[in-house]
Amino acid sequence: MRAEERQALAARAAELGVRARIAVDGAPFVLAGTVDGRGFYLRERHGLWRVTIAPDEDPGVDPWTAGPSVPTLDIADGDADRLLVKGGFDVTRALDVAGGAVRSFLRQQACAHGRALSGDRFCPVCGAALVAPEMP
Repeated sequence: MRAEERQALAARAAELGVRARIAVDGAPFVLAGTVDGRGFYLRERHGLWRVTIAPDEDPGVDPWTAGPSVPTLDIADGDADRLLVKGGFDVTRALDVAGGAVRSFLRQQACAHGRALSGDRFCPVCGAALVAPEMP
C-alpha cells in the first residue's frame, strides 16, 4: 500500500508541477515539499492538519527540517475529514490541499487588490479578506 501511495503522490505532484515527499509516514503524518519555490509541509495528527510555509526571507528552505530559529508561517488548517477520500486518508488529497493553500497564499500576497471597491470585504481577484472577519 505505501509503495502505491508514493507512486500516486509522485504522479499527482508531477501533474501539479510541485515537489513533494512523505517526510513522516506515521503519527504525525507529514507531507513536505516545494510549491512554486516556497517550501511547505502539511502535518496531520489526531484528526487535525495544518499547512506551514517557509519565510519570505528564505522561501526555498524546507520548513519541516529547518531549525527552530527559522521563522515559519501557518497558512491553513482544518480537520482530517478534508483529507479523506471514500472514508480513508488519501495522500494525493493531502497534496491537493497543501498545494492549494500555498498557491492561494502566494496569489493573495502578490495581489494589489486593484479591483476591490470601497466596502468590499474580499478582493474579487484573489479572494483575500480586506476586512478582518470579526469586524462588522
